[in-house]
Amino acid sequence: GAFEGVQVLEAEGTEPVNVGGPGETTIRAFAELVVEITGREASIASGPPNPDDPLRREPDLQRLRGLGWAPRVPLREGLERTLAWYRAQRRTTAPEA
Repeated sequence: GAFEGVQVLEAEGTEPVNVGGPGETTIRAFAELVVEITGREASIASGPPNPDDPLRREPDLQRLRGLGWAPRVPLREGLERTLAWYRAQRRTTAPEA
């Protein structure tokens, strides 16, 4: 899991390593997915890109795979699991009313 991935990265030194999943996801598609998964209503604002924004947002995972690690959880599932964890944390740490 993620812990093993961190151990691999720590063992490899200080060179940057892209971490992500295969395929490209736009910021808008990501935001729409978050809204859908959370079940909240939200407006998503967009504007012109910044001049230094990358044209593509698909990470090159070659170095990561060369370290023996690869993504195993699809984006949607990862967000759903993260939201479930977050909600569980809020329930266990919420102050008594």
